[in-house]
Parts: sequence; structure tokens; C-alpha cells
Amino acid sequence: MKKVIILIIFIFLFTSYFFSFSPGSAFAAGATLFISPSSGTVSLNKNITVKIMVNSGGGIGINAAEGVVKYDPNYFIAVNISDASSIFKLWTTEPIFSNSAGTITFGGGSPGAHKGEAGEIFNITFTAKKAGETEVIFSSGIVLAADGKGTNIFSGFGNAKYTIGEEKKEEVKEEKKEEVKEVAKGIKPPLPEVSSDTHPKDNVWYSNNEPEFSWKV
Repeated sequence: MKKVIILIIFIFLFTSYFFSFSPGSAFAAGATLFISPSSGTVSLNKNITVKIMVNSGGGIGINAAEGVVKYDPNYFIAVNISDASSIFKLWTTEPIFSNSAGTITFGGGSPGAHKGEAGEIFNITFTAKKAGETEVIFSSGIVLAADGKGTNIFSGFGNAKYTIGEEKKEEVKEEKKEEVKEVAKGIKPPLPEVSSDTHPKDNVWYSNNEPEFSWKV
């Protein structure tokens, strides 16, 4: 009986020790980095703004993340980046883009924990430069738990694909102009050609007092 009690105590202590180091005991699920919207259409030479987001996965939440986002500068040119609505207030690497490399780099955190599913890290505005399909993807990333240890609970990426359409051209209706015949100054128009079936000759007297005339202009 004594051996059984000792065995039960050993199993209890081992189980407690194992779960104290198990990520599942503190985090409902792994955290993910994703791009919103994940798809869309933009016209050539127009702008589109996308958000770089984090899903904490629940549990005790997260308080830091970093990563690199890649895009094709043949299709998209980054024109503006903003962290005004970010869940992070401290930055090890402020969000910055390079159109020559086609990359966006960031690294930030906050004193408190974020436990939401859609926390904005920053947003970036692109101008569409070439028609076709293009992707905005993560090339690396980590997400740290708010556990006081900096445990990396990153579990995956959510990338995005966009379609760039040809620029829409506005139809311009041409107004029909009425033709106006102008007579040059100092030049008289030609005299009309007058004829008469009743009085055909202009140098002969006729007894008919009801002449009929016609003319061409």
C-alpha cells in the first residue's frame, strides 16, 4: 500500500512538472502573423493600403513581434507606412520599407499583453505599377508571449495575393460643332443665277404681266 501511494505521488509531481513547461498550459494556440486584406483588386497607378496584423492565439497573450515582409517592386511601390494605430508602442526596429529590395522590416512590443485575434502592427500603402497578379508575403517572423520569458509562440503566416487591373479610362464625349460658313471680309459672295420660263430673255419686252422666276444660290 505504501508503494502505491508513493507511485501516485510521483506520477502527480511528474505530470505537474511536465505541464508547467508545456506551451499549451499557457497558450490556447500559437500566434500568427498575417496580412489584411488577404486578397483584392487595384487599378494600375492607384493606391492600396494593407495592414500587417498579429493573432495572439489567446491564452496569456503576446507583447512583442518582429518580421520581414516581401513584395515585388515591379508591381508594387511602397509610398507610405504608418504605426499610428499599432498595438505596439515600443520599437526595436521601426517599420521601414525598401523599394529597391522589396522588403519591409519591423520589430516592436508593448509593456502590456495583447490577447486579441486581429492586432494591427502597422499599415503600408502601395501604388500599383504593373498589371497582373502579385503577392505580399512574410519571409520571417517571431511572436513572443507575455510570459516574462519571451517564449516564441509563433505558429504561421497568412500571406496575401492581389490583382492589378488596367487603368480605367474615362470616356470623353466629343461635341459636334456646327459648321459655320464664313465669308471673307472684302469679298462679295457670287450673284445668284436667275432664270425664267415666262421671260427667258432679259432684253425683250413681254406682254405677260405675271412673270415666273427661279434662281440658284
